[in-house]
Amino acid sequence: MVWAIWITGLPSSGKSWLAGGLVKQLGCEWLRLDLFRKEIVPKPTYSEEERKFVYTELAKRAAKLVEEGKNVVVDATDNLGSGRRKARQLIKNFGVVQLRCSPETAANIEKKHRDSRLKGFENLYERAKRGEIELPGVNAPYAEEKGALVVIESRGEGRLEDWVKKVLDAMAGCKFI
Repeated sequence: MVWAIWITGLPSSGKSWLAGGLVKQLGCEWLRLDLFRKEIVPKPTYSEEERKFVYTELAKRAAKLVEEGKNVVVDATDNLGSGRRKARQLIKNFGVVQLRCSPETAANIEKKHRDSRLKGFENLYERAKRGEIELPGVNAPYAEEKGALVVIESRGEGRLEDWVKKVLDAMAGCKFI
């Protein structure tokens, strides 16, 4: 059975960390929004219209991979849920993992963990507080997933293996794996 899992949460809540652990454990495809966005929007503005477009296209890409018989982990905030809704329409075996934390916690995580592949994504929370950018959870809306497969409280600590196990247990309960 092929499936797709979408990991959502505030920026810097641990989505990529968890996605990387799942990909390593499961050997599946990884769609990482920050890298995908660069492919389809070379100069992003992060407007709500653009976000909706990018998240919808990400869902379509996930559906295409599932149609090809590949399991997929999607790593994207999807602040208003448009991509998750589209993925639900397109992918039979689809579930969402919700990472939950406060913007303050996410800002602290961001300070501790920087990803060199994502130049230009530094100091997001500080920049949002100064009004330089719109950031979900700070000065742009963020809608948590209702009915997630599993909710993980993200505090910037804990063991990756424990997070991965929670997701795998939830997926097994849904007969995804």
